[in-house]
Amino acid sequence: MNLRERLNALCENPRLVAAGTDLSFAESLKESYEQRGGLSAGRKSWLEKLEVKYNEENYVDPLSTEMGTIIKTLLAYEHLEPRDRGFVESIRNQYVRWNNMSEKQSGALMSVFEKYSPAGQKKQKQWLTEYKKEHKPDALIAANYYKSNPPYFQALITNILDDDDFVPTKRQFNKLVKNRYVAKVIASTNSEPKYKVNDVIEIRATAPHHVAVASMGGQTRGFILKTNSLPVITPAKGGKRYLILPVGSAQPLHIEERYIKKAKIK
Repeated sequence: MNLRERLNALCENPRLVAAGTDLSFAESLKESYEQRGGLSAGRKSWLEKLEVKYNEENYVDPLSTEMGTIIKTLLAYEHLEPRDRGFVESIRNQYVRWNNMSEKQSGALMSVFEKYSPAGQKKQKQWLTEYKKEHKPDALIAANYYKSNPPYFQALITNILDDDDFVPTKRQFNKLVKNRYVAKVIASTNSEPKYKVNDVIEIRATAPHHVAVASMGGQTRGFILKTNSLPVITPAKGGKRYLILPVGSAQPLHIEERYIKKAKIK
């Protein structure tokens, strides 16, 4: 059997195809042969190794172990999410080639396996209901905060804000929401407005220049048109935002609670 025939036989070997890993390397050897009309000594050596490895007499299915069975079980599950499937396939390819995986990879694989177990699916359903009923408002508040304060969680917050049916994992939700900055933003958002619609307010002397002069068009007083007019985007106290109409102006604007106070009317 010449080199061409050996390469064709190797690439068509059902054990190699089923393994899903060394096949691409075998095909690269074949491509190299087609281009150059031969193989280097190093490539010939690899050809021989693959022939021995996938020979019917020598071949031992690396997925016949307990971890291999877990990998095959997961890949056979038709509802495996694309991201999880990609991860499991990469683990399979490494495991088939080197017959091992790191402790971290093993732990991650078991987490995926538990996720799709009957108990894991039950927990997932419970979380879906719990999220939509109790946690979605907080997730939206946190997403709006991070959108205005990049670069963290950008892909996740895009899904939360743009896809009404999207549900983050419990771990994603906790990472997004359970920190002291977002806790302050949520508290500020949910707090009772200090001022109400139609109140006459004035700009505090401590307000930044862009609020005190530029935004108000030189005016220091205005009327409140709407409370909670935009999402809170700062963990600072008084971050709630109001829609204000400056006195003598036809153009309303948004101002944070910390920059205004109730006007004293004589």
